[in-house]
Amino acid sequence: MMIASGHNLFWRLSDASGRGSDAVSVVLTNHPSATPAEVQIETAISCSPFEAGALAKSTDIEWDQRDLELFVTLLRKTLPVEARQEGNTAHIELDFSDDQVVHIMHLVAAARFVSAYLATPVINEWRKLPACHAPCEVGDMISIDTIDGFKPCVVVAQDRDTLDCILLEEITSPRGDNIRLARHDKVILKKTWALPADFSNRLVRSNDTVH
Repeated sequence: MMIASGHNLFWRLSDASGRGSDAVSVVLTNHPSATPAEVQIETAISCSPFEAGALAKSTDIEWDQRDLELFVTLLRKTLPVEARQEGNTAHIELDFSDDQVVHIMHLVAAARFVSAYLATPVINEWRKLPACHAPCEVGDMISIDTIDGFKPCVVVAQDRDTLDCILLEEITSPRGDNIRLARHDKVILKKTWALPADFSNRLVRSNDTVH
């Protein structure tokens, strides 16, 4: 993927720790250039080795169209209201040291490299709540009712009946039965499990309903 400034974006998968799993980083390069340079942004995402038994310490993979589309969608969802109303992100300069931009890169990395879990074991079956009436879209934040309370997640893909979501908080079973999902794990949800984002608010506002 090439961004407007002429730079390229790559995923860098490396097993520098020797633990058998690849750490995922984002690499911004200005190749080809008379003075080539790159910036590497580490993420908290890890994945299975890209090439089993490979001797190379790292592997670079160029961003594909799905990575780009998800990145732009998440970026637009987080822009200030006035910027979204202009309807044009082409001339917005991104600060790759900005925490929000790095957070979006974590989400795109998780969507690309983290194996998905079916969320059935962690859904709270005892409390029946209606699904959100507004249809979910990629980039939306939603809540799910779990065995560990209401948890926020971000929709990164969908089909007719299910949503692929990235968790923003871990889920731990209160029964001590070793069920645990971490922040940035990817889960597959039935659309009927999707609840409005307000359900997982940690700060209660005056107009919120406490459940």
